[in-house]
Amino acid sequence: PQLATSYSKLLGGLSDNSNLQNSFIAYAQPLREGRLGAYGLAWNYFTLDSLYREMSLYGSYGRVLWERRHPGKFFGGASVKYLNRSLGTTSVSGNAIGSTGFATGTADPVLGNSSKGNMDVDLGFLYRPKPRWTLGLMIQHALEPNIAFSSNDTDKLGRNVKLGGSYKTPFSTLSSDLGLTKAPDGSIDRSVTFGTEKWLPTLVQGTFGIRGSLALGSRSFRQLAAGLSYKIHRIQFDYGFTIPLGGIAGTYGTHRMGVTFRFGRLPQEDTNLGEAILEN
Repeated sequence: PQLATSYSKLLGGLSDNSNLQNSFIAYAQPLREGRLGAYGLAWNYFTLDSLYREMSLYGSYGRVLWERRHPGKFFGGASVKYLNRSLGTTSVSGNAIGSTGFATGTADPVLGNSSKGNMDVDLGFLYRPKPRWTLGLMIQHALEPNIAFSSNDTDKLGRNVKLGGSYKTPFSTLSSDLGLTKAPDGSIDRSVTFGTEKWLPTLVQGTFGIRGSLALGSRSFRQLAAGLSYKIHRIQFDYGFTIPLGGIAGTYGTHRMGVTFRFGRLPQEDTNLGEAILEN
């Protein structure tokens, strides 16, 4: 069982002084030590000052697939999500701008209806052809919900697909993924990410993790990311930093901080840490 929390300060230093923040908390519980899979509950909250808010509630379940024929190779899961977004009070919401470009003195029909809720589903699959190799497929916004504030408008969340792969050694991981994101105009944006992670164990002071990645994609998307972790016994502290190299300018990047707690019996890889150190 695990409890994970994180807080993110997004794209600080923008020229309009926008204050973008994201908070997240999740709990995951194995069922019969994972023999019946695991379920998870999560809450995600994004804000843009007092002008705009997004809240997401997740109920997730995942498990091994085709265990008898292919033990430990295929995994699948799904998240059912409730999405809600709302607008804060602005001068325009109570005094709409008409077709002539002047204020009408009446409430805006869209901004006045400042909250919208939707149901959505995400799907995920993993395949492990060999013990150190993992391939993954993620389908986000499978229902493509209409999140427009007005019932007369259409603003669908596009269905996004991500394909990834990783190779894991006792203390490091190499990974890469291809993301296909549906843009608002209906086109498909593509991005490729290359990442690496290295764990540096010690016998008495816990374990340190370092990681980095480079992402390239459509619309001048270029991004560097780096991270640090410290894990000791049942608790892990994480920090991540992301900086865009194209598209968005004038920002000193995104900062993320997280804490994870593990409960119950420690996983096998933690109990065999000493043997893994000697092997390394």
